[in-house]
Amino acid sequence: MINKLIEIKNFGTFNNFKGTQTDWHGVFNKNNIIYAPNGTGKTSLSIIFQSLEKRNNEIIIKKKRIQSTSNPIIRLLVNDENQSCITFDNDKWSEDYKEISVFNSFYFSNNIYTFTASDAFLEQLYLDENVKKTKKNLNQKIKEIENKKKYRKDCKNWINYYKKTKDENIRIHNLNRYNRTMSQLGKQIGKLNEEISTLKIPIETKFKEISVSYCDIVNNILKQFTDSIVINEVNPVFNNKCNIRSVIFSLTIDGIETNLTDRNELSFDFILSDGDKSAIAFASFISHLKMFPSIANRLVVIDDPFTRFDENRRQKTIDIISDLSVQVKQLFVLTHDLDFGHKLSQRIYPKNSLLTLELFKKNKESNIKKIDFEKETLTGVIKHVSVLYNFLKEGANSQEELENVKRNIRLSLEGMFKIKFFEYNNNNTWLGSFLEFIEKSVSDTNYKKFERLYPHIQKLRNINHYSSPAHHAGETNKVNSIELQAYVADTLELIDLI
Repeated sequence: MINKLIEIKNFGTFNNFKGTQTDWHGVFNKNNIIYAPNGTGKTSLSIIFQSLEKRNNEIIIKKKRIQSTSNPIIRLLVNDENQSCITFDNDKWSEDYKEISVFNSFYFSNNIYTFTASDAFLEQLYLDENVKKTKKNLNQKIKEIENKKKYRKDCKNWINYYKKTKDENIRIHNLNRYNRTMSQLGKQIGKLNEEISTLKIPIETKFKEISVSYCDIVNNILKQFTDSIVINEVNPVFNNKCNIRSVIFSLTIDGIETNLTDRNELSFDFILSDGDKSAIAFASFISHLKMFPSIANRLVVIDDPFTRFDENRRQKTIDIISDLSVQVKQLFVLTHDLDFGHKLSQRIYPKNSLLTLELFKKNKESNIKKIDFEKETLTGVIKHVSVLYNFLKEGANSQEELENVKRNIRLSLEGMFKIKFFEYNNNNTWLGSFLEFIEKSVSDTNYKKFERLYPHIQKLRNINHYSSPAHHAGETNKVNSIELQAYVADTLELIDLI
């Protein structure tokens, strides 16, 4: 578990983050949702996790902060038995963090047309002790054959050397010796190749079973997103050491079945929608996780899983991630969608396991602070009124915040009038308009509905005058906090009356 982000320096949009400038001091929770508007550093954070997962130093080096002449430095406190610190410095990580899985745009692009095999496939393979022993034996044979091929290459070099020797006795003796050795090595390599071919059979068979089981899981997850796509044929691809490299698959799309042969003629780019491709990639990722026998030990990072999803698929994504949050060791979800972050935060339990953060930029540098999704997703009048209530309860920390509270006075009153007296609304109806209606109410029956507010007309006029925007360019007055409190209290009192 990553317990704390200690430092990000000279990397991406981060200049010198040390978790001391905001209300968040770098300590993570079990479940973490990070809201990041575009351009605030979400990709930079995602790449840090991906670099850890892939043991890839290059992607960190390439993301060095443009304005910096120094190399990136990243320090993470890992909450293990030793409270160790994983550091990226001198262009490399100090150690691996192996049990991490990352879903981001890179995973998406690598798992639409074929599925990239993860460590989960090996873990599944090694659940069968007999196959595990066979795989160990195979690896030993492969190593033997590599050593013998290396020795054979050396023999060839010696043969070439002795061919040039002028002393005939020495030349013939050594050529005969090395030719005999070459012949013996050829026979030994041939025998090893036969043994390797035999050993590969049960391993490839088992990997085939694992691939089919994996795609069954993918299909079960895909059902939650679409009923028009089904994986119907699977073929694992191996490297020269008989480790599975990827899984090629074919699809049934809207009842039309394709096969692996068709893959050479059909392009999923033209057959599948962007939402379908996203569903396949996301289902693949979740299936990888479900294959791990030790999913409870995994740190999972999900970066914008629903970019191309409609509302129904977004809700299914929330269902899947919320279920995942109780299964894994630690979860990070990065999103540029405030509403998605809010809805997901409502589904994470227990609540004390959840931390909600926001990435933001100040002076062209990224920073991180805590966020209250409930407050941030309030809309319309509710949001404006909540600003006033929070000001009376908590105060303000800057002149900028005071000015924002002052703006919300007018927005709150106008909004309440428009809701209560909606039949009087038009495009040119503002707070001043409603004050005119109140004044007319004592003599004009068309505005009789406003008459109950007439006793409060002077207080409304005072608030209207106080909250009116400046009429001249450059006209600004500092907002007095004590004065503002009085007007906010009057505004909330009037809102109750309206």
